[in-house]
Amino acid sequence: MRQHWFSSLALVPKSGKLCEFDSIATSFILDFSASLSWSNMCEFTIFLGKEIVYKDVIYVKVEADKVFVKDVLGASKIFENCEIVEIDVGSERLTIASSK
Repeated sequence: MRQHWFSSLALVPKSGKLCEFDSIATSFILDFSASLSWSNMCEFTIFLGKEIVYKDVIYVKVEADKVFVKDVLGASKIFENCEIVEIDVGSERLTIASSK
């Protein structure tokens, strides 16, 4: 497992509240860690026909006539009555279409 310099870095709270951090330091750490950790990861753009319907997708699952997708931040969406018709890894493009 690859270990990064930030794995042992502790974020110090700005005030007495545990969840209030210096936003610049937090943002830098998250951006930097993302660039190191995800440098080899594909992030797909989901198209319904020619229209972009979702971006930065790292997880896709098909169940019956539903396509479940999740983005890099963990947000998810379900496309009902759809199926995958094309996956283009080189272009990081995944195309879905109505299954009805």
